[in-house]
Amino acid sequence: MLIPLGFPLSRVSLLSLRVRFNYSHFRMASTLPRLPIFEAITSHHPQSTAIVHNPSGRAFTYGELSRDVADATEALKNKAGRRNLFGERIAFLVENGYDYVGARRTNAASGLLASVLTLI
Repeated sequence: MLIPLGFPLSRVSLLSLRVRFNYSHFRMASTLPRLPIFEAITSHHPQSTAIVHNPSGRAFTYGELSRDVADATEALKNKAGRRNLFGERIAFLVENGYDYVGARRTNAASGLLASVLTLI
């Protein structure tokens, strides 16, 4: 069963799903599941650089990554109309870069069985 997201997958992007709120680092840590990947991410200082996009040179921090994953996970749950998405199937079509990393982390945070496809 696919989750009806209501928008074309080619337009799925963590940057487009994100809602900018000024959450603290601790707020984001509490909304992510207790998995080793999220414990590793939240163990870093929120202002430390996590990812640098090679072509543009734009840098993303661990705080931004945590916030974006939490926001994207929440947006997916809202679009699906329910809180538990464990085992549901979805596909993300994203550029190779920050959105790819975020989509993989959103997959882990929401319990989805996801295929993350990259654009070359």
